[in-house]
Amino acid sequence: MCYAAGVRDGRAVRRAHRHALLLLSILGAWSGNSGANAAPPAGYEPAPERARGARWHEGAWIVEGPALRARVRALDPAERQRYLSSRTGLRADPFSESTAADSFFTFLLDIENPAAGPLVFQSQACRLVTPRKEFLHPLDLPAIASAYGLLDRPLPAAFETIRRALFDGETILPAGGGASGLLVFPRPHPRTRWFTVEIAWMGPQGEHGTFAIAYERSKPRAR
Repeated sequence: MCYAAGVRDGRAVRRAHRHALLLLSILGAWSGNSGANAAPPAGYEPAPERARGARWHEGAWIVEGPALRARVRALDPAERQRYLSSRTGLRADPFSESTAADSFFTFLLDIENPAAGPLVFQSQACRLVTPRKEFLHPLDLPAIASAYGLLDRPLPAAFETIRRALFDGETILPAGGGASGLLVFPRPHPRTRWFTVEIAWMGPQGEHGTFAIAYERSKPRAR
């Protein structure tokens, strides 16, 4: 009984922390600058030596395995807006309209299931991890709506529209199937030196797989 209560309390604390981070992002409180150039890869550069199970190739992270094929690319706010427009028809980016454009780290994930059985991808099993022990999960519509509710602000209708462009909840890929969508994370602490993004999935026999991409602060250029 005590253990179950502790687990529930721990989950409640994690939810509250997640909502607090999202609130900070919406308010732009963690953004030192509000320009499009602050989102990765600008300001950060790939760190292949910190990655696990993925290789950096021509501007994207590539995974080629018997259970999963994937391609991950970081998008700046302008690229995110173009992707949202192509998927939803919206001309405006609600993430940029609601806060500073650089309050989020955005990644475009393309996944394919080359195996014989179904593959299950759960976006909330993914996380952005920093050396400061921050564990940030991608935003889904319930978290965004909750954050706006805490601010006593209505959820902008545009967020409902862009839902189909996000990985939101569980995605089941049949054999040979594929999917594409955005993973949008709250921006970590501005002093973050490096971070990884862990992508997890489950195979047809219940086996769990994961890979991690990594970025680090860009080094000063020699003059």
